[in-house]
Amino acid sequence: DAEQLWDTTMDFEHRTLIQITIEDSAAADQTFSVLMGDKVPPRKKFIEENEPNIEKLNKEIDILNKKLNRYMTIKSYVDDTVSKNKTKVFEDFYGQYIVYTFGDDVSQDSINYKDVKILSDNMPYTYTAIKIPKESILNNKPSVTIGYGILDINRELLQLDLSESMTYIGRHSLIQYMFEKEDVTSFTMEELKPLIDYMVNHGGIEDITGRIYFSYQDKNKVVYSVGLAINK
Repeated sequence: DAEQLWDTTMDFEHRTLIQITIEDSAAADQTFSVLMGDKVPPRKKFIEENEPNIEKLNKEIDILNKKLNRYMTIKSYVDDTVSKNKTKVFEDFYGQYIVYTFGDDVSQDSINYKDVKILSDNMPYTYTAIKIPKESILNNKPSVTIGYGILDINRELLQLDLSESMTYIGRHSLIQYMFEKEDVTSFTMEELKPLIDYMVNHGGIEDITGRIYFSYQDKNKVVYSVGLAINK
């Protein structure tokens, strides 16, 4: 009925739209006719011939559903954090594995591209990592280093075989500040002032680390939700 249709499909607050591209419309129409038509033998033959692919397809669908759920979890967290407060305190935060691939302090010879591929292939369980090096802050010219990261809990979940060359940050307490940025490669001292002031009052300047949670379209521009964190 109309109420069920709204709850399951039409409600803008909860529905998910997925765009499907059909490369061969004629072939798709033929397959649709076989599966949805009133002739049983062609449908039975199609199912028998394609049975070996069903398990593979189900696995792919399962992976896509898990990724979608992960995206929705991330979005819900960011929406909640930004709407209530731009800062959040984490006690005993998860450990993280990180490989940096771009930035003034990155040596290309030190990058293990096998790790990079593994992490990029497993988005959104992995994330785009950001670091603003201590030296650039002390020079009043913040620079941004970018790479990939994964929480140790997600590495264990996915059983990823990463090399020992990756940077590991153990469990620790931190304070995270949220930013909405069009350009994630550029932060000003003014933007970083709350984090810098906290560090100055609690032991001194250190690297600022963080992540890009997701991006979204705002009119004609792309905006990134970024969390930058310092040790508590």
